[in-house]
Amino acid sequence: MDKTFINHQKEKLLAKKGEIERLLSLRSVRDSHDTANFDPLFPDYGDKEEDNAEEVVQFEKNIAVDGYLEESLKAVNAALVRITDGTYGICTVTGKPIPQQRLEAMPEAATIAGV
Repeated sequence: MDKTFINHQKEKLLAKKGEIERLLSLRSVRDSHDTANFDPLFPDYGDKEEDNAEEVVQFEKNIAVDGYLEESLKAVNAALVRITDGTYGICTVTGKPIPQQRLEAMPEAATIAGV
């Protein structure tokens, strides 16, 4: 794979990593036992019963969104490791090259489509 393309992908991945970490920092705190994970913040809208119900609903949404963001961050970090290792662009399942168009659309892709 072309070195210029890989460097461009690395820049895209680093930007994506920064954005994901920024979003997580707005909605979560790092897990004190595992700094690779985040704990969603519990919203505080007030002491009324309606406020408490809304807090629970929002917290459930936060858990789902934060889970997605954490998985995205892990995928981005794994792609950055593959760049360092020289295995970026190689499917982790089949060992075949991942099409460049797929990597352009999804720089963190670890597999060819359909695997």
